[in-house]
Amino acid sequence: MPVFDRIIAANGVLTDTREPRVEAVVDFSNSGRRGEGWFTISVSQLRQTLVDISEHLARFTPHYDENAWREAFRNCLQNDVAKTMGSVQTLPFFELLAKVIHYSNSEEDRVVKTINLDPDAIANAIAQIDQYLDALQDAVPAEEQEQEQEQEQEQDEVERLVGGRNLIIYGAPGTGKSHKINELVAGGNSVRTVFHPDTQNSDFFGSLKPRTHDDKIRYEFAPGPFMISVRDALLDAGNQHFLVIEELNRAPAAGVFGELFQLLDRQENGTGTYEVDFPNPESLAWMRSEKGPKIHKLRIPSNLSIVATMNSADQGVYPLDTAFRRRWIQEYLPLEGQDAPDGRISYVDASNIHKSMPWRDFVRTLNSWLTEKLDVAEDRLLGQWFVKPGELGERVPAKILLYLWDDLLRHGGRDIIFAKNLRTYGQLDQAASGGAPVFSTVFLEKLDAVSTPDMAVADGAGDAVGQ
Repeated sequence: MPVFDRIIAANGVLTDTREPRVEAVVDFSNSGRRGEGWFTISVSQLRQTLVDISEHLARFTPHYDENAWREAFRNCLQNDVAKTMGSVQTLPFFELLAKVIHYSNSEEDRVVKTINLDPDAIANAIAQIDQYLDALQDAVPAEEQEQEQEQEQEQDEVERLVGGRNLIIYGAPGTGKSHKINELVAGGNSVRTVFHPDTQNSDFFGSLKPRTHDDKIRYEFAPGPFMISVRDALLDAGNQHFLVIEELNRAPAAGVFGELFQLLDRQENGTGTYEVDFPNPESLAWMRSEKGPKIHKLRIPSNLSIVATMNSADQGVYPLDTAFRRRWIQEYLPLEGQDAPDGRISYVDASNIHKSMPWRDFVRTLNSWLTEKLDVAEDRLLGQWFVKPGELGERVPAKILLYLWDDLLRHGGRDIIFAKNLRTYGQLDQAASGGAPVFSTVFLEKLDAVSTPDMAVADGAGDAVGQ
């Protein structure tokens, strides 16, 4: 790139710069005041910084003033890496930017600690960077061409498996969604992730992150689960691969996917219908590095399935818009499936008598009661795997009581399930721990119809009698 040739030729004046590496990153030195040190920024981040400066010219001064430029970097730059560079290594970063603008427009020497803020000069610098990035995207060295040919020959020998799909498994809490996923991916290769409210596209796809090499800080592309799973599947045509997303709708899923949204469309054999450009040169370089697949655009291979779980009734979840959801096959797991934990659940009736009943019968009776009396939606009821076998025993598991009290009946209807004298969850937990009745009289009658006497409790064992 001519501009970098001229910048490097001017090394030794306050700061130095190295030729951009194949990953499209630039090393630049500090000013020497604190000893020799080097820093790294990507060419695409450099470009974005110039765009930000051109859009906020009034905030920047043509002569270097550390406090003024540091404040302008902090308030005007979009990219976090560039913003950090501008706040911590203000003068070296200023000098790099000034060199890029100057040597994009002139071959003459420049005056240190000055920068050309002419809009046309900045626009020309951006245009030269664009030319460099376009050339990097299209350039394939001879050695890489040979590798591509060898890889294509290997793929011809191993036919890529088909059948990849996008699948959402949903249902009430405890219906066995994760268990179903485990059955689907058994024997396959899987990458797993869990969405949460703070999950971003950079977490899912990947982003530039600082790495230390030989006491130097470099920003390298750190792949997210999507990129890892795509690369694994491309390199292993003869096996099925899975990207597993637990709790899909606990994050704004369409936003997390971002432009990857378009890749979800599939052909009949499972291959992605569309392909997209890599968002930045660094992600392309990572995909093609070492023995990686020599591709130029992103497309989901036919041997990669994306499977996700979700429960639309949980608190704090995000809705899935129609455009996003229609690109998935959707499988609903019903309540009261044939497979369920063995074991019994114990409770105390209004007469302080301990009784027990099979867990299957208890959860079926509870769901029926919630539907009949409170018109609770099906996806908010309890699935048969809400508890594990080891959680069944002498008392109603605390997580059932908490779910009913705090989540399901938060806004009303607690007296339909629980004893009227229990006004707080603390009282409920104390009653349950002390062997006292916790359920309402009418619900106890429903349970008594299918329960069996377990053992009598000594008089006075509990004082929270259901009403």
